[in-house]
Amino acid sequence: MAKTSTLRLCKLGIKSQQVEFVFDVNGHKVTSGYAFDFNLNQEIELNNSLLRKYVLYAALSYAPMLFRLDYFDEFYVEFPMSNQEAEFFEDLIFKGLAELRYTCGIDITKKTRLTPNSYIEANTNESKAKPRGNRALGFLGGGKDGLVAAETLHRLNQPFDVFILNPHEFRKKQLDNWEDVKLYSARRLKRRGAENLQTKNDGHNPLSAELAALGHIVALTMGHKYISVANEYSANFPNLTENGVSINHQYTKSFEYEIKLQSLYRSSFKNSPYYFSLLRPLYEFQIMKIFSNSKRLNSGFSSCNQVSAEGGWCLDCPKCAYIILTMWAVDPKQAKRLWGDSVFQPQNMYLQLLALINGEAKPLECVGTLEESRYAAYLAHENLAFKNLDSDQRLEILEYASINVEKNHKTMSNIDRDNSFPSELSGSILSHFRQELEIE
Repeated sequence: MAKTSTLRLCKLGIKSQQVEFVFDVNGHKVTSGYAFDFNLNQEIELNNSLLRKYVLYAALSYAPMLFRLDYFDEFYVEFPMSNQEAEFFEDLIFKGLAELRYTCGIDITKKTRLTPNSYIEANTNESKAKPRGNRALGFLGGGKDGLVAAETLHRLNQPFDVFILNPHEFRKKQLDNWEDVKLYSARRLKRRGAENLQTKNDGHNPLSAELAALGHIVALTMGHKYISVANEYSANFPNLTENGVSINHQYTKSFEYEIKLQSLYRSSFKNSPYYFSLLRPLYEFQIMKIFSNSKRLNSGFSSCNQVSAEGGWCLDCPKCAYIILTMWAVDPKQAKRLWGDSVFQPQNMYLQLLALINGEAKPLECVGTLEESRYAAYLAHENLAFKNLDSDQRLEILEYASINVEKNHKTMSNIDRDNSFPSELSGSILSHFRQELEIE
């Protein structure tokens, strides 16, 4: 009988500018956490139990990264939790790590059981940490989505600041696009105690869950009213289904996760910052169209996950293929300036393009849906993006791109989709997007 694999969250530590988590990984003590660039108590007098609960959520959102060391059967949390809290983070592990199980050959239906040291009744924590003013906290990761969200806040005259995890000069330089925006940042502490533990599962982890938890700590401490992320409608759709389990590379960017996260924080904390995605009703294709409207933004961005920390493009991944394809669809002059008109000529990039539009499994990356990829390919073909390919390749692309082109055009000309915008901002946000996309 196989030995039960266990993860245990044993301890939380909170210092003036640092939080630490102590885990037990199959009997090995592993410590990690975050260092912030501001004092967690410098602005306001925080209720200690309130801050500890926010830090607990951050530790539980960090925990999925440890599943690279082993895919645990049991996750014990040495802190009291409500049923809602336990179910939320158990669900995060199951759905957020579905891709990891799939790519590593682990039973896709395997569920890790999360057990706190005791179950408590859900109650709303109240503190002196109330929003001070009307500011929003946004996120910048180097790509177009964060830039479009920040520019939208700017155009709406909504005051905002920015949070960056593990900031690099490339990302920090993007702040030059706006005035009166303060940068808050955090860095992951070097993991201690795992040096002799072998990585068993090398795969995807749900980074957006980690960012959301850290953003709540920043917003709580600095008094932001809103946490405005840049997750799009396209993130709602799974890449594939295996044995009845949906595998969504972007699960923690989905509307489902957004609503569950809102419910978790709003039911646990009174006066919690309001978390929502500013780009929720938009397809990736539509975001690129808005992005292309602002030339000052698209001179310095990188959406490639292989090199995004330093900026640049690997030109050998689904994300590069998708971004370049959509830019060719909406702004061929800019696409040609950035990547030239032979970017799809190498066999590897041609195959990456085909994988986006051929109707097989959606690549396990942050890319748009099949419908928007095909529509983008249709427009890119009209804009001569593929003129340097041979005739058979161009015909193959056009064959896929022409499928349901009228229907896809109609879909990309609409933004009437679910969102959780704050009621006081909803009208102005939607009006701005309709204007940018020229939707009546």
